[in-house]
Amino acid sequence: MGIELLCLESESMPNPSKILGHKWNKEDDTLELPAKPFPHEQPVTKRTILSYLGTVYDPLGIISPTMAEGKHIYRKTCDEKKGWNADVSTHLKNQWLKWTKQLKDVRIPRSVATSIGEMEAVHLHIFADASILACCAVAVAVVEHGTGVAKGLLTSKSRISKRNTSIARLELVSGHMAANM
Repeated sequence: MGIELLCLESESMPNPSKILGHKWNKEDDTLELPAKPFPHEQPVTKRTILSYLGTVYDPLGIISPTMAEGKHIYRKTCDEKKGWNADVSTHLKNQWLKWTKQLKDVRIPRSVATSIGEMEAVHLHIFADASILACCAVAVAVVEHGTGVAKGLLTSKSRISKRNTSIARLELVSGHMAANM
């Protein structure tokens, strides 16, 4: 009885519907992370950059490496020591507009193991790395089944690196991020 009710409810749901704040296309079983365009008529200030970065909702971390670059540009605007509503330098404005222009909608499969039979094994691989610009960690699933192997991204995390920190220390930070994952 409960299964029939669930099926009736899912058939009546519009396509695409929302899951985790993102569009879920039930026919393709994909999640879409839309890239909101930055309004080019708006001045590029610390306030508008931070406001734009705050509108991106990515609970799975699918676009976190891309967002790290935007956060790095924001850090550079803070280094200029200008007011919240003052225009940033021309160089940073061009960097920001170039970065926002390259953003595209991302569509990913909701499931790693799509259209397969019985699974034989599931392996979880977690990688971590760091550089002077960012620290990151990623979790990847490898699903073995009778007809082959399916691999897919589960989640990722990234953060911009703290200044004046050694690479060894940053590698420990990324390892800690991976362990928490």
